[in-house]
Amino acid sequence: MNDSRHNDYMALLVFIAIWLMISAMAQCSTAEKLDEIVHELRMMN
Repeated sequence: MNDSRHNDYMALLVFIAIWLMISAMAQCSTAEKLDEIVHELRMMN
């Protein structure tokens, strides 16, 4: 039970880190890239 919670927390941290990098690199078309990242995260989990 605790392992799944830890994995969700780490996935959230990775998501935030990637989102910050994307928003810093390309302010435009950020929504599209966010959709791709969310899709990839769901595939990983």
